[in-house]
Amino acid sequence: MAFGILFDVTGAFNNLRWDSVLEELERRRCPGNLWPLLADYLDDRTVALACNGIHVCKKVKKGAPQGSILGPDLWNICMDPVLREVQDRGGEIVAYADDLLLIVTGGGRQACEDQGQDMTRLIARWADRLCLEISRSKTEMILLKNSATGGKKVTRAGGKRILGEKRVIERGNLTGSLIRKGKGGARPPCIRISDGEMGIHCKEEVEYLGVTIGTGFSIAGHVEVVGAKASQLYQRLASLARAQWGISYGAMRQLYSGVFLPTSLYAVSAWGDLVTSTLGDNLQSSQRVALIRICRAYRTASTDLLQVCASLLPLDLECMRWRLRALIRKGQSFNQLGIEVREGENPRLALRRVDCGLWKRWEERWSNSVKGKITREFFPSVVHRLNSEHIELDHYVSQFLTGHGDFKAKLSGMGLSESSLCACGAEETTGHVLLDCERLECTRVELKQWLSDTDPLASGSASSGGDEGDIRGVQEDVSSPASRKAQARREGTHSCVNPRQSQY
Repeated sequence: MAFGILFDVTGAFNNLRWDSVLEELERRRCPGNLWPLLADYLDDRTVALACNGIHVCKKVKKGAPQGSILGPDLWNICMDPVLREVQDRGGEIVAYADDLLLIVTGGGRQACEDQGQDMTRLIARWADRLCLEISRSKTEMILLKNSATGGKKVTRAGGKRILGEKRVIERGNLTGSLIRKGKGGARPPCIRISDGEMGIHCKEEVEYLGVTIGTGFSIAGHVEVVGAKASQLYQRLASLARAQWGISYGAMRQLYSGVFLPTSLYAVSAWGDLVTSTLGDNLQSSQRVALIRICRAYRTASTDLLQVCASLLPLDLECMRWRLRALIRKGQSFNQLGIEVREGENPRLALRRVDCGLWKRWEERWSNSVKGKITREFFPSVVHRLNSEHIELDHYVSQFLTGHGDFKAKLSGMGLSESSLCACGAEETTGHVLLDCERLECTRVELKQWLSDTDPLASGSASSGGDEGDIRGVQEDVSSPASRKAQARREGTHSCVNPRQSQY
């Protein structure tokens, strides 16, 4: 069994007394040239306030303001003794600035209570010695590990059951669930900061250094919190982009890389290996908000095809990518998802192998996906899209690539149109509008002639010929049928003309 106690020191930096700092430095035998320098620096300091001709001055004897250069060092000097004392007694403690986390382990609740209470008294005495106060309302406890298997059935000597199928918990032993509350459950360990007080509140979720940790070391709450935060932040920043106007496709991708990913994957090296398939789906759900914005696509498009169209790695795989890259930077070896990296290996080669391994896994997902039939006609594989960096999406191009757009066959299937037929009489699908519709034949002939003259798609590859202007010209001509359809509908609506009788 293991649980954590998160101690909150009220106004830790502001209430740190300078005489405590000097005493600790003297105890550590601070060099004679440094101790007088620091003592003089902290001596005879005042704070003054002037307002409306009134001057107030007060002598200051405590405080290490956060953000100051010397502040963290002064705090660390005073906190170090309690960290060492807890470790010397066999405890596990982690501290970052004034955030203190005590890990308590044991074979049963009673053992955990004994150890946790001893360590808590030690920390409380340290706080009293420095004239600091531990906040009772903000100090929290959470159960991190519970190996309980359920209570034992109570029987008489003859074997006859007294309580039937009901399970009970033997007092003093960890034989039942400490997570479940109510009937059949058991209370968590009771730890008090001071004798006679209420025990530290045990919560189902706590936040430490920006990471939300749930009971049993669950990170489901963290994935939900950062997903919502990243989505809302990206939505606000991308509000300048609408379906047919606003910031460019490239700028939207920059916002994704510089805002969405760092927010979603904050501290991923600490929790990335706890991501399950369900949490992976949750990550992709939050990614979907950004993908729709980037592609300027309709919300009916599936996440699988949006990822391919936007050429962006699924967020659960991106999570794995960030975590493995962190291991490579630390020089650690690993063998995960068929990707093996040995200690001391060339970092560039290792990073390349990670990318290739994750792209391969993405390729398998795309091949097995039952969605994106039309998108697969344009991009049979993920590699096709990765090699087509020249393609920039807009509202109309996305309609053709996804098949979700202003096409009668699609709208009819969704119950949004009475007929699936085009104005020319054929079924209006993506392929029909792009390749077969007789009403667009003139535009189609002009495009083919232009392609034959400029040859931007030489050798069968869009990236092997033609400059950026040529490629964008092709995209504009390809998207023109959809834009003309939208214009015709607007004109028909305002002029009370049947849109079917209007030219695209």
